[in-house]
Amino acid sequence: MDQLPPLGRSIWEVIPKTIEIYASLLNAKSKDVILATSYEDVEGNRVLNGIPSGLVYRNLGYYFAEKHGFETIIPDYWLVRHSGKYPSSADDIALVLAYTKMRFGDERPLFLLGNSAGGVNILSWLLDDTFWESCVKSKVTGLISLSALMDFDGVSAPLPDVLTQYFGKEYVSRSPLAQLRYLAQSGTLEGDLPALLLL
Repeated sequence: MDQLPPLGRSIWEVIPKTIEIYASLLNAKSKDVILATSYEDVEGNRVLNGIPSGLVYRNLGYYFAEKHGFETIIPDYWLVRHSGKYPSSADDIALVLAYTKMRFGDERPLFLLGNSAGGVNILSWLLDDTFWESCVKSKVTGLISLSALMDFDGVSAPLPDVLTQYFGKEYVSRSPLAQLRYLAQSGTLEGDLPALLLL
C-alpha cells in the first residue's frame, strides 16, 4: 500500500494487485470463501516486510486454505497514514466483495473475518447504511469479528487521537456499539442480515 496506484485507474486494475487469494490445493472445488481483514487502521499491511516471508497474514491465508479447504482472500485497505478516513476501509471491503462476486459468483458461502481494527471495519461495512446495497448484493453468509473495539466512549490515550484521525471528531457515534444501538432504536435492524459472531 505504500505504492498506491495513481488516480484515474479502474478499480478492476487495482484490486487484483492489492489482494492475495489462497486456494486450497487439497480441495480444488472448495465450497466456502473467507475474506479476512486482520490488521490496524494506523499501522499494518497484508504483507509485513519485517517478518521473514511476511508470514503473519500469509500464514492466515495458508492456514484456512490448506487446513480447512476455505478459499481465502486477504486484501490491503487504506490506512490512516495513506490518508484513509472513515468509511474508506468499509468502502475497500465493499469493493473487494464486488470483485469477489465477479470472480467467484454468488453460489458459494462467503464469510468475513476481521481481527481488531479489521473487526471494526467489517462491522462498519455491515452497520453503516451507506453499504446496505453492498451487503445485499454480496450475499455474505456470516461475519466473525475478533477482538474488535466495540465501544469508543471513554477510551484511554492514545486511542482518542487514533480514532479521531480515522473516524473524525464524532468517533464515539461511529463505534460498532453506537451503530447497533442506533439501528435497534430506529427499527432498521430487522431484515435478512448475515449471521454475526463477536469474539
